Amino acid sequence: MQSLRENPVRIGNGPAAVWEDETGKEPMCRNACEGAGVERSPSQKNCGNEQMRETSMNAPHARFFACALISATLGIPSVFAADSASVQNLGTSEILSGLKEAPFTESPDFITIDSKAWEGKSLSAGELLSKEAGIQLQKLGGMGSFETVSVRGASAKTVLICIDGIPVQDAGGGAVSLGGMDLNQFERVEIYKNYAPAKFGGNAIGGVINFVSKPEASNRNRLLASYGSHNSYELSYALTHKLSDRLKLSSQAGFRHSDNDYEYLDRNDTKYNTEDDTVRTRQNADYSQFSGTHSLRYMHSGHSFSSWIVTHSNEWGGNPGKENNQTYVAGFENSLLQAKYLWESPYTDAWRLEAGAAGKVEKAVSHSYFPLDRLGYTYNGYMEYGAISYTARPELRLFFEPFHCPYKIHGGLHLTGDFERVENRDNNQIASRYDWHLEKAQGDLAAEFGISPNSLLTFDLNLSGRGDYIHRSRGVLFNAVNRDTLPSAKKKHLYWAARTAALFGKEEWPVQGFASVARYFRAPQMLELYGVYQNVLSNPNLKAETGLNWEVGFRFAENRFKNTLQVLYFETRSKDGITWVTSGSLVKPLNMDKALTRGVEFEWSNRTFRFLDLSFKGTVQNPRDLSSAKYYNDKYLPNEPVFSEHLICTWHLPFQIDLTGELHYRSKTYCDRANKESVDSETLLHASVSKTFKTKTRFTFAVNNITDEDHQNIYDSYPKPGREYKATIIQDF
Repeated sequence: MQSLRENPVRIGNGPAAVWEDETGKEPMCRNACEGAGVERSPSQKNCGNEQMRETSMNAPHARFFACALISATLGIPSVFAADSASVQNLGTSEILSGLKEAPFTESPDFITIDSKAWEGKSLSAGELLSKEAGIQLQKLGGMGSFETVSVRGASAKTVLICIDGIPVQDAGGGAVSLGGMDLNQFERVEIYKNYAPAKFGGNAIGGVINFVSKPEASNRNRLLASYGSHNSYELSYALTHKLSDRLKLSSQAGFRHSDNDYEYLDRNDTKYNTEDDTVRTRQNADYSQFSGTHSLRYMHSGHSFSSWIVTHSNEWGGNPGKENNQTYVAGFENSLLQAKYLWESPYTDAWRLEAGAAGKVEKAVSHSYFPLDRLGYTYNGYMEYGAISYTARPELRLFFEPFHCPYKIHGGLHLTGDFERVENRDNNQIASRYDWHLEKAQGDLAAEFGISPNSLLTFDLNLSGRGDYIHRSRGVLFNAVNRDTLPSAKKKHLYWAARTAALFGKEEWPVQGFASVARYFRAPQMLELYGVYQNVLSNPNLKAETGLNWEVGFRFAENRFKNTLQVLYFETRSKDGITWVTSGSLVKPLNMDKALTRGVEFEWSNRTFRFLDLSFKGTVQNPRDLSSAKYYNDKYLPNEPVFSEHLICTWHLPFQIDLTGELHYRSKTYCDRANKESVDSETLLHASVSKTFKTKTRFTFAVNNITDEDHQNIYDSYPKPGREYKATIIQDF
């Protein structure tokens, strides 16, 4: 779902807290939900027939260590003025009366953000995620523009992006852009920082971000309409309907658009000469998207379930180019169609089985005309270049979870397959080397096991392995003077990943501790192994990128003043990172990168007063490039700040009015590995006010970037919008 326009790898301008109720009980299992289709939370490792309760995620936690101590630990220079971290409101909890966190059986790296956190606010998916500690955003424009997130120093390409558990990838290769994720189509976002549960496999050094569509069990019917700056608007609906006692329909779809015609300052590539600066209006930057998810859920007579889910998205728009090179013709069109069937067995005293299959088609195509756009290949004709991928994905999962076991044992076995074919979608022999196709067969086997030998300790272990077989078709390489026949190529690979975690402390204790260590990988993409574009060389001997992640920390919660605190120290080590190396007119991927990021995350929340919610999240980190090249060694990693913080204050006023203010700070970053091109630190202020009416109507007015800030590197600038306004009305039925 990513456009080909801003990917630096591509040729032609393209390469939590789950709150407990006062009884301290967990939610009950699905067999007690009478076929309502209620999903179990990841923390449900030992749930019996307790009374079910609604859960949604709220932002708790905060800063604890003194910056000087953290800086000394990490080896960061002492420049602490106004430096800290990043925070996020995760939506209003239904159970705010109890501040005791859920039983400590799930990694603290798991966070769920529900739809209350973004509805009515002018937030993209990347902006929403970047409010979490340890997550950094890179965005290249307005609505729909290319945007990615890194997690604890792990680059965006190592973060696994999923929709309903199925990995999303750009058909043209590279990191997945979050700009194509319409949040109105999702019920919640699951974040696993530097952590990949067994069900996702081990191909995720930076962790997993899973966008979950509206559940079939929800009885919420809703209409949403919004309008804002730059002729931006959104229209969406969500409905559920019980077709019979056993069959339920759920459907949601939406359309969004923005002209993205904001003003910006063109500095004409001269940093110190302000006389040639000109205020311009962004052109050829319009963006549109139509997307939706539709599902049926059926309860069989034996209390098993069948679900059919179809997700679709089509987005299109212009590729506006950089600050001093606006385009006229360049643009893109991306499409996604995903269908999934899942069968779930009834719950027994110990076992549960899931079996399903999914199919997916993704297409990403860009176009340009060099005489006007001055980007892409120096070819005087209208060019289209891109790719389309077809994927089939069977899966089988077995879960073991005896309800009455005193040791709270749980386990699972996950077997998935992927069969993928990628083909070119070009209208010329300039972008692609020949009429190519790539094929891959892949299998993942993963196991998980957890046990609580006593009330003080819980241990978890995840193991996963992957094997794949990749085939490149034969073809003919065309160039200006001759042509050459290319042979087909085949390659097999094996990868593995593992994670173990320990959790300390009784559930009723105010303090609990945790620690984990994990090894993950990122398998090379097919378009990295085999060059299919002009001047791109193949490297079938690429190794997988590997990462070693570990963390240690504690949580604290007290009820008198309703405070929660989490402090966590982490390290992310990666090696064999894949870098695209240019020599003359040729480009080739090589295993060259090595990096180490050490940091501390701190999260705090407070609700001492019923009318005021406070939340603060921050990160202090030392992200270092450890590559052997002397020009890069010991430099800061690109787009990784040393300090970032996010503070949210929400006032609950009379007459059901909520007023929210947010402050986001991010210290200076560098755009290049040599640390020659920097972006100044930024401080952004946001605000929103909302009013709920008795007719189940909610109106929200939001202002982003109140002070109209825009910090860019002058030599590599994609202008972003400044201050933006948005008004939203939501009607529930």
